[in-house]
Amino acid sequence: MFKPLKIALSKFIYRKKNTVAVAVPLNSDRPIVFFNANGEKIVITNRNTLVALVPITIAVAVSKMEVIKGSMPLLEIYHLKKKVGMLSLELIEEVNLNNQIFCIFKIIDFKTSLISPLKLTWGYFYLWLQNKTSFIAYNTVLPPFELYKLYTFYLIPKPVVLVSVFHEGYYDLFPMDNIGHISDNLFLLGLRNTSPSIHKIKETKKVCISHIPYEERGQAYKLGTHHKDGKVNLAELGFSTVISEKFGYAVPSFFIEVKELEVRDVKVYGSHTLFITQIIHQYKGSNEKSMAHIPWFAAKLYNLSS
Repeated sequence: MFKPLKIALSKFIYRKKNTVAVAVPLNSDRPIVFFNANGEKIVITNRNTLVALVPITIAVAVSKMEVIKGSMPLLEIYHLKKKVGMLSLELIEEVNLNNQIFCIFKIIDFKTSLISPLKLTWGYFYLWLQNKTSFIAYNTVLPPFELYKLYTFYLIPKPVVLVSVFHEGYYDLFPMDNIGHISDNLFLLGLRNTSPSIHKIKETKKVCISHIPYEERGQAYKLGTHHKDGKVNLAELGFSTVISEKFGYAVPSFFIEVKELEVRDVKVYGSHTLFITQIIHQYKGSNEKSMAHIPWFAAKLYNLSS
């Protein structure tokens, strides 16, 4: 295909069937998320996060003993008391860090009430076409069925943060949304194995994350450019930074909340490296609603045009 036409088509398709940005309160308790093992439900709202894309892997704040009660554990997502999504899970392993326990699961199957069978079928074709026309070389290409698993998990809005890494005199700042609490003081970050910041975080064992306002989403997407060398020039960012309170790392001046994290363990799951960190210090900035990602077919839940 003629390259300019392919790029234009790819951008159009990618915009139509992907995640969209929404404004949500930080640490919102909506939607409600349950872990269901053989009919026994545990509330895990704000205690689950994406770990890896290949295979699609998540972390959930439950123990292995709670998992084995059911042959096929489920993750259920409710919006205003209506079940909007369900994921079938397969246990990979239990992680025990200083008696703080969580489990790693692979997503096996999905169901969502937000897409009709006809739209779902059309969506499979659209996502297949999206993959065929993708021009972003560093994007992970997932088959349509895998993408729908991922998008169903994204019915739980995924906060977008700016990650600040400092190593040998240089900064890297980049956006992430596969992050989240797994307990009150443990916080998980899943980076692609190709990320140049992985070895830097392993060496320094420190990282800052900044929750940012929805209104600053443009700045996040600009920073989403693939940094092959993992370096940014603070003077060329296009926004001002301030120094974090504990580590002295540069963070965006428009932050809603900053978390300063120390690495406690590192694990690799498929395509991603999981950093298990402890929150050393956190503090508030503005009271604005934070930027988060949801799938395009959930836009109506947040009064957006789909």
